[in-house]
Amino acid sequence: MKDLLAPKSMRALLFVATLNEQGVTPSRSDVNAFVEARTNLVDFDPFADGIYPRVVDFLVDARLLQSSRDGVTVSPAGLAILRAEDRIQWAGSESVPVEVVGRMTDPFTYAQLLTRIDDIPDALVIDPYLPAHDLVTILKLTSVKRVLTRDLAAAGMPKAERAQKLKIALGARVDVRLRFLPSNSHELHDRLVLPPSQGQALLFGTSLGGTQLTVITRIGTDATTALQGHYEDLWAASTPVEPITRDTPDAAKTDEAPRADS
Repeated sequence: MKDLLAPKSMRALLFVATLNEQGVTPSRSDVNAFVEARTNLVDFDPFADGIYPRVVDFLVDARLLQSSRDGVTVSPAGLAILRAEDRIQWAGSESVPVEVVGRMTDPFTYAQLLTRIDDIPDALVIDPYLPAHDLVTILKLTSVKRVLTRDLAAAGMPKAERAQKLKIALGARVDVRLRFLPSNSHELHDRLVLPPSQGQALLFGTSLGGTQLTVITRIGTDATTALQGHYEDLWAASTPVEPITRDTPDAAKTDEAPRADS
């Protein structure tokens, strides 16, 4: 891309495209003022040698910008160059959508999942078949604030026994909220970790207690936003689960009675 446009010309093109996307049509003088403003950057622009005294003039003559009495817009050719620039930057990105491939029974795979859950602040963990011992583990992550699961038999336990074990596990952190969707609800199927607001969700193909080969992957922000709306509705329709905790004795009862003088 450097062979096609110098940095200053690319900045002018991006400036106009950005404003056009927001419904703003800048004048030629606006664009010139933007690209000619003093910065700490040192530009090498082969077109600033007097042939084109203004960057906008070059871009218009190159038909990358279109000029009219209303202002300046990016031409189809200009947009094509911008899209090509985006592809080059994306191809050089180290971001990889697939995070982990493995089995939850592999301690390294499980540890990597926990690490990624811990990176999501105030996380909502969704697992329809969550085993009680896995709830104990994720409750050790301070990032986890809510857990949504189904009230059914799972992980080799009957429905009532599993519910009891989940309540006992929840007693370790009463600040975490656990909710049940009824067993006859088929809305809860995927295993997810969702942020409360902007961010990227995690998706894993098997339950935390599963043994199958699975993929743990990140979900883009747009898809995450759509999932948040769906699962917040499910959360509102679910039933809160009360933890089983140790009763705190009154201070008066814990004080040792004074001994009688002998």
